[in-house]
Order: sequence, then C-alpha cells, then structure tokens
Amino acid sequence: MSEAESFVWIVLFSSIGVAYVIYGLGRRKRNATIAGVALCIIPHVIPFTWLLAPLGLALIVLPMVYRY
Repeated sequence: MSEAESFVWIVLFSSIGVAYVIYGLGRRKRNATIAGVALCIIPHVIPFTWLLAPLGLALIVLPMVYRY
C-alpha cells in the first residue's frame, strides 16, 4: 500500500472513529464508543488495504446494526 493511500484510509477511519467516540460517550452508547476506539486504532495496526477497508466498513456499520 502506498503512503498516500495509507494516509487516506487512516484519516478516514480515524475521523469517523473520533465521531463515534464522542457520540458514544455523550449518549452513553457503549457499542458506538468501542467501535470508535477500534476505528482509531485499527488503521495504524493493519497495513493491508484489502483487509483494512472491509474491516473498517464493518466497524462503521456494527453500531447501527447491533444495539443493546
């Protein structure tokens, strides 16, 4: 993965993750907070785009589908 491509994915998923953390803490939604923290960490750990994109999209959709 090129550096520019990696930077785009990191910025995209991390910014969505920060929004989820703020929303989750404000509304006391644990699943949104956990997904947000994971979205902030995962792009820095996984170097492969083919694995990062589906995992990131799954973490974005997870709080909307799974509510408790």
